[in-house]
Amino acid sequence: MSFNKEKHLLANIEAIKLVFQLEREKRSPTNEEQKALKQYSGFGALKCILNPAESLSDIVHWPNSEIGLFPLVTEMHDLLKNNAQTEQQYKKYVNSLKNSILTAFYTPPEIVQVLAETLKQSQVSARNFLDPSAGMGAFISALKDQNEGLSVTAFEKDLLTGKILSKLYPDDKIRSTGFEEIESRYNVHFDVVSSNIPFGDVAAFDISFLKSTDKVKRQASRSIHNYFFLKGMDTLREGGILAFITSQGVMNSPKNEPVRQWLMNNSRLVSAVRLPNNLFSEYAGTEVGSDLIILQKDSVKNQLTQKEKEFVQSDKLSSGVFNNSYFNNFQRVVHTEGFIDTDPYGKPAQIFIHKNGIKGMASDLKKMLEVDFRERLDVDLFQQNVPNKKSKFLPSSDKTEDKINQSELTLYDLFGLSQEERSQHNPVRRRNSAQPKNKQLNLFSQQNPVNGKQNKEIIAPIPDIRPFTGKLYNHLRAGSLVKDRNQLGFLKELDELNRQLLSRANVTLPTYLPTNETIVSTNEKLTKHRK
Repeated sequence: MSFNKEKHLLANIEAIKLVFQLEREKRSPTNEEQKALKQYSGFGALKCILNPAESLSDIVHWPNSEIGLFPLVTEMHDLLKNNAQTEQQYKKYVNSLKNSILTAFYTPPEIVQVLAETLKQSQVSARNFLDPSAGMGAFISALKDQNEGLSVTAFEKDLLTGKILSKLYPDDKIRSTGFEEIESRYNVHFDVVSSNIPFGDVAAFDISFLKSTDKVKRQASRSIHNYFFLKGMDTLREGGILAFITSQGVMNSPKNEPVRQWLMNNSRLVSAVRLPNNLFSEYAGTEVGSDLIILQKDSVKNQLTQKEKEFVQSDKLSSGVFNNSYFNNFQRVVHTEGFIDTDPYGKPAQIFIHKNGIKGMASDLKKMLEVDFRERLDVDLFQQNVPNKKSKFLPSSDKTEDKINQSELTLYDLFGLSQEERSQHNPVRRRNSAQPKNKQLNLFSQQNPVNGKQNKEIIAPIPDIRPFTGKLYNHLRAGSLVKDRNQLGFLKELDELNRQLLSRANVTLPTYLPTNETIVSTNEKLTKHRK
């Protein structure tokens, strides 16, 4: 079945329109609306949205083969403008869609279902699942069907796809942002990490990788597909499973040999299967080579198997094509025919086609995975590192004390941090904790001597009021700070009675309030205030 651009574009517009409506009405979709949302297929095969469509005159810049799509693209832009709060938000929507064009090729659900079923049959029961590039949630749906009570965390960088995904899976942790923004508390956390990851020489801005002492991690951060493998491995617990569909460049490119070596040093190779180039033809309208790579985290392994050594190596064939040594045996390729041709970028490449459609591909893939999991998966390694579901409490004869202990929650409990993460935190001890909390610091008090003896603080008495003998300048007012007879004090106006008495005694006005510390006057009363 050929890919119908108009049909997919129309379905995408309807899904976007619906998700905006659901957000305005602040409600979840009905069953019928869920079906409409699931028809969204992204814009990987709809490069027509890159063409200008601001006015009718822009149609002259469109190729003749896509002119028929101009009205729908215009409708899409109007839809985004009408539902954006600002012009800036509208541009974010458009840029997000355009940036997704190179990577928004959604996996046929039949293929993902085979992977999920094989994991379940092999006693891999996940509790915590991560999809770092979720798309429309094919991996989430398949894993949830096979694992009751599955806790899902998913990342989807495209803003509109993330909105739709959140409405389809409202009870899961869906984040409309890049995988590189995952917090470090998720390291060594997930049982299974699986996705169809993006590819290309797009750098990932992850400080932990950019400044890592590990040279391979720094290298991996320069290519998004390599980054996903190493970052995904960081988030896995020991014995956990990583299963990514990725471009053939991860295994074929000689430049990626350090990355493949790193992966084999830190995990077991469970399976690697080359998928046919027409895998995405029906769902995404493109033919591109891809591999399914399945690894089991094992950070303490001390040697590589023969298959793992082949996985690291890449050889140049007589045709000029680089090919991973692991695939020299075509039995590891899902196909019915193969030949040398060019890839979408015009470079020489091995092309594999499967003529029996998605069902035929899924059937052949299932047979390969069953054999690989039976021969290479370490079930004990996976199960022995499964975290306990329930917290354990030490028995106590005092029922009251036991009740108090169980009710005490920490920030670790509130944020659901694992035991490994808790042990990595070293609390900082507060200094001078013995000092009373309610004691106010006195800038004028003398610090304690180094011998540890505490000096008794001497509080000076409040001086008496006396006349000011200095020169009264025009800018001086009541309350002005002045110096007189080597003392600091404030000027203060006396009431009329005192003024008359002092005048008879020929005393200069106004009076002066000397002080050893700050003296302030409030409602004609003197008040001592320490700063």
